[in-house]
Amino acid sequence: MASANVRLAIRVAEAFCERDLETLGGLISDDFEWVTPTPASHNPTTYRGRDGLEQFFDNAWRWEIVEGHADEVRELDDARVMVRGDLFWRARDQRLRLGGPFSSVMQFEAGKLKRIEGVTDVSKALAAGVVEA
Repeated sequence: MASANVRLAIRVAEAFCERDLETLGGLISDDFEWVTPTPASHNPTTYRGRDGLEQFFDNAWRWEIVEGHADEVRELDDARVMVRGDLFWRARDQRLRLGGPFSSVMQFEAGKLKRIEGVTDVSKALAAGVVEA
């Protein structure tokens, strides 16, 4: 049986793919932080709180499709879950399509999502201790 954090990670991923800001807003802590590379920039951008989620989705208006598929959802410890899979973005004008593997480490506290960190290189994250094998 999946842990509460694994179930919550799956709900977060589903709400993201559905662009369901209302559901996501109910799943995050007040001090939520999301550190992620974006399709426009491979340099990490940090979004904070509900306002940060709104900013991310406002910036994503140009993307007609954002699809994700999780191949692995793995509990790392009592507070963290790693989600690995593929993510695909397609622009509304059809000229720009981006896709490829993604990994995110989600940290939970008191039944809420506290932090998401996009991991672009899992082997480096393992070496740095961000993700444990």
